[in-house]
Amino acid sequence: MLTKEDKLKEGLQLLMDNYWILRSALPKEYQFLRSMEKDLRQIISDKFGCRVYFHTDFIKLEKIPVEPEAWMGLLEFEEPMDYALFCCGLAFFEEKDIKEYFFVESYL
Repeated sequence: MLTKEDKLKEGLQLLMDNYWILRSALPKEYQFLRSMEKDLRQIISDKFGCRVYFHTDFIKLEKIPVEPEAWMGLLEFEEPMDYALFCCGLAFFEEKDIKEYFFVESYL
């Protein structure tokens, strides 16, 4: 039987290895993480400075750096709307529907 510490390590590993834990695709993993929601939120916030989102359809670890560096991002983009339009363009070219996900990291 796994101890609480072992479960937390396994949960953190799941979140670090996956961009999303979709409830429909990975129901056991989703429930496993959901059962440790409070502890995971605290650890991820305190130790890693990141956010974790628990939604009814998915769980997502947002791996945004605490302090942005000058080399991060696209220099030509000056406004948040520039990034929003870029993401919409990527979704269009990948022929994604409104409920489908795509990952920008694969293009940068």
